[in-house]
Amino acid sequence: MDKLEPIVYTADEISALLGMKKSTGYAFIKEVYEKKNAFPVYKICGQYRVPKKAFHLWLEGEFEEEEE
Repeated sequence: MDKLEPIVYTADEISALLGMKKSTGYAFIKEVYEKKNAFPVYKICGQYRVPKKAFHLWLEGEFEEEEE
């Protein structure tokens, strides 16, 4: 079986992509998770995960939140 390519980023990976210290990156991800803004963040077993596609769309200014 081929190795699966992850479709989500961890908080550490988001921190690195944005050029932030880990602590700053975690605080940012937690804020986005709690306020439910910017891009989707999922908390799975106490760990944050961010869908790669949505994150890159947000970074490029193209992400639109879905209406509830």
